[in-house]
Amino acid sequence: MFEGWNYITNLEAHYNGRVLIAWRPDYNKVNYIISFVYAFNTKEERRTLWQEIITLSSGSIKAWLVVGDFNSVLSSEDRMGGNPVTWAELVDFKTCIYKSGLMELAHNGQIFTWNDKGEGQRIYSKIDWMFINNEWLHSMSTCKAIYLAEEISDHFPINITMGDINVKQRRTFKYCNVWSKHTQFLRVIEKGWEMHVEGCKTFQVLRKMKLLKRELRKLNTQHYKNIVTEA
Repeated sequence: MFEGWNYITNLEAHYNGRVLIAWRPDYNKVNYIISFVYAFNTKEERRTLWQEIITLSSGSIKAWLVVGDFNSVLSSEDRMGGNPVTWAELVDFKTCIYKSGLMELAHNGQIFTWNDKGEGQRIYSKIDWMFINNEWLHSMSTCKAIYLAEEISDHFPINITMGDINVKQRRTFKYCNVWSKHTQFLRVIEKGWEMHVEGCKTFQVLRKMKLLKRELRKLNTQHYKNIVTEA
C-alpha cells in the first residue's frame, strides 16, 4: 500500500508511541526542517519541550515548521468552556515562541482544534499549532494551511499544502531616499498598510512589509530607471 514511502515512529522512545510520520522521498524538491510536537499534559513536564524549541531555533538556518499538539493555549480566547485560562498556564509557552522568533502560520478553517468529546457542555481549545521561522515565511510564501472539521479523534485534522515553493535566493531590499520625493510615495505606503492579511499580528506585519517592498520596487523601476540595480 505504501510502496516507496519512508516512515518513523517514536515507539522506541515511548511505550505508547502515538506519533507516526510517513513521507515520499522522491516528492521532496527542497530542503526544510519540520519538528513534530506531542507535548506532555502538565506545564511542569512541558518546560523541557519549550527549552528544546528555543535551543533548536538558535541553530536553525533553514526554513523551519514546528507543528503538532502543544497541549497549551496562547491566550484566553483559545478555550471555550471549562476552567478560565490563567497567565500561569500560558506564560511558559508564550515566552518560548517569543524567544524562538517563531510566528503562527497563516491558516483558515476551525477556530479550535480539540474538544473533550463530552456530553452536554463541551470544552473546546486551540492546543494544536503551526509555527514557522522567518526563513520559512520568505521561501515558502505559497504554503497554505487549514484546520479541518472534527472527525473521530478529539484533535481536529490539519491540512498543510506547500504549493509552488520558491527556492530562488531572494534579493536584498535596498531603500532609496529619492523614492520619498515621488508624489505617489505616501499613497503606496498607505495602501500597503491598509491591505487585509489573515494570520497572527506578527505574520500580518511581516507579510505587509514583504508586499510593500514589491510595490516600492515597481515604483523604482517605473520612475527612477531602476537605480538600485544600476548603482
